[in-house]
Amino acid sequence: MSRRMPALALAFCLLAAPAAAQQGAMTSADIAKVKKEVTEAVHTYYRLFTEHNMTALGTQVYHTPWMQLGANGIEVDQTSADVTKRFDASLKRLLEQGWAKSEFANPVVCVLNPGAAIASGTFKRYRKDGSVISESGITYLFGKDKDGWKVVSYAGHATNKLVTCND
Repeated sequence: MSRRMPALALAFCLLAAPAAAQQGAMTSADIAKVKKEVTEAVHTYYRLFTEHNMTALGTQVYHTPWMQLGANGIEVDQTSADVTKRFDASLKRLLEQGWAKSEFANPVVCVLNPGAAIASGTFKRYRKDGSVISESGITYLFGKDKDGWKVVSYAGHATNKLVTCND
């Protein structure tokens, strides 16, 4: 059973509140479409990372500037080159641990409005032999631009602190 992360969810919702107030009500079909697209964006991200395609992360997956909300505060990558550099360093550390792939099996997607959504859940990192290196909770804030859904920000957290959504 997961706990809700009310503070993080509230912060994301407050960021989207002015835009949501200007949006009309979304239909069930609209919400389902956004959930499908954001879920696909999450899986594309994990596929590209597993393929070691860090350049694509900086150009196709992450919106810049991009903010990582970590235990030590906010870190901002201003350009796609900054994003690529960050993930190149991350990949190097993971490969040193025998990492082979990462998976985010079942993201919970909460649609805030037609251009904003939250994806929350757990992901696992696996070694080449199939054993698990780590399992972590993560919550992504997605925004939609002319090129599709991109990660605007994320926060890592414990696996029992997932953001849930009531549709």
